[in-house]
Amino acid sequence: LLDRQDELSESDYYTALEFASRSLTEYIVYRGMIINKIKGLDKTQSEDSIHNIIVPRYRTYRAGREYDQYYSNNVWLLDDKFMAYDTVLSERTMKDVMDEVGEGIEHDEKKRPDIAIFLSADPVKSQGVDVVIVELKKYGISLAKQEEVESQLRQRARIILRAYPKKINRMWYYGIAEITSEFADALLERKYRPLFSKGLAFYNQIDVMETETRAMYPIDVCIMNCDAFINDAEARNDVFLEFLRKRMQSFASDDSK
Repeated sequence: LLDRQDELSESDYYTALEFASRSLTEYIVYRGMIINKIKGLDKTQSEDSIHNIIVPRYRTYRAGREYDQYYSNNVWLLDDKFMAYDTVLSERTMKDVMDEVGEGIEHDEKKRPDIAIFLSADPVKSQGVDVVIVELKKYGISLAKQEEVESQLRQRARIILRAYPKKINRMWYYGIAEITSEFADALLERKYRPLFSKGLAFYNQIDVMETETRAMYPIDVCIMNCDAFINDAEARNDVFLEFLRKRMQSFASDDSK
């Protein structure tokens, strides 16, 4: 029905509308359950628990495959626009990440970014691709470990640029970590700007050098705490939930007349 929506009869149109409404309602309610599940986690424990909720570890997801991947791959928690991914890699090596971009360059990088997302196009076939890298840190760690998240994001950027400096359109790097007052001050000293958020989130565009040519490339970096990550996702999803509530109330009101 969706594939031939320009040719739908009135009966088919209402059938498709009802089916779509039920499916979207189910998905929005599911997203609310995922958010509540994350809220119930102990943030001082290993980051693996929250990692597995965002994207199960050691998995790869590709656009156009089984629809139920959208019930196990929750990259929308970071930003709804990331649902338009081409490929998502969860805790795969940097070699795996770079193999997604192209072949022909020898590399043996065993470091593992927590989550890598390719947007906008097939990374092998396209002339340029957008990349998102996500690093997670558990709570209760030292200031030095908190600051390590930014260092890791820079390292990931250098590795990708070293292999494919001309194939990357833009790179977004996300660090999710505890942000103590000392870490917040350190980020402000480095020219990070606070973002509008229901937690703590800071943004900066920084330059990373490609080691062979010494050329500098800008990358976008966002570092947020778990409150920002969870509460911002909940706020976005609540917009849809509130719309559903009001629609259901209006139907109930119409039925009572």
